[in-house]
Amino acid sequence: MKHFLSPRELSALLGVSESSIKRWTDDGLISSSRTAGGHRRIAVTDALQFVRSQGLEMAQTELLGLPALRGEHRHLEAAIKESLLSGDRPTLERLLVDQYASGASIAALCDGPLRQSFQDIGDLWQHQDDGIFIEHRAVDCCLQALTTLRGVLPSPPSEAPQAVGGAPSNDPYLLPSIIASLVLLAEGWRTVNLGPNTPWQTLITAAQHLHPTLIWVTVSAPVAADIAAGWKDCHTALSSHGVRCAVGGRHAEDILGHHHENCLRPQTMVELVAQAQKIRDQSLERVESQA
Repeated sequence: MKHFLSPRELSALLGVSESSIKRWTDDGLISSSRTAGGHRRIAVTDALQFVRSQGLEMAQTELLGLPALRGEHRHLEAAIKESLLSGDRPTLERLLVDQYASGASIAALCDGPLRQSFQDIGDLWQHQDDGIFIEHRAVDCCLQALTTLRGVLPSPPSEAPQAVGGAPSNDPYLLPSIIASLVLLAEGWRTVNLGPNTPWQTLITAAQHLHPTLIWVTVSAPVAADIAAGWKDCHTALSSHGVRCAVGGRHAEDILGHHHENCLRPQTMVELVAQAQKIRDQSLERVESQA
């Protein structure tokens, strides 16, 4: 996928005149820079933010280095599921970036079509000999597409709140924590994803080094009793650093049953975003009251 566009390329992408693009950049509506030769160039991240803010549509997304879709009016969930089933990464990237540029929430995309697709794909092994192969390939396809999507998000400012997270020890699932990191980044948080199989002590160490406002824990696999019991001490230590914790996933109660007090329990990524925003607002209020 391309990282920069010329005014001519952006005008073709949006189906508007090149003079309109130049006028919008001159007026500061679209951020741009200039090459050593004095030519304008526009970062794809800035172009997509303009598209989202103005409610525009993209006429030729091939100019971003993404393929054209066959059958533009297909149902989104069916199209995403088809691309995952076939391991068609370029088409999945195109679908996700197109939806994001059209104003869709990344959290809603993850809660809706992506989540439903993986629920269906995860059942294939019970009926098909190649089910595990298809699922594992779909995960890899999705990871690469989400990385592309991450690349078009604007970088949060240095003063943005920090969030850190991962999955507990012996939890091998990659996608949930990556998605949590992505949806928070899309909402303006600085994020560090520690990934699967993260010991509790590693979260405490991260809190000591990074001073996050929020730590997320995605629990997708059953948690052994000794690991679950260790959450109480971990949560106490994190709280002592002023960190709020959000614990989600289908096995979240495996650890929250041991220590639920003061833990956020988002059921979806949309809920995680809403709870994170509330934490962010409360943090800003405290800073303003101390000023």
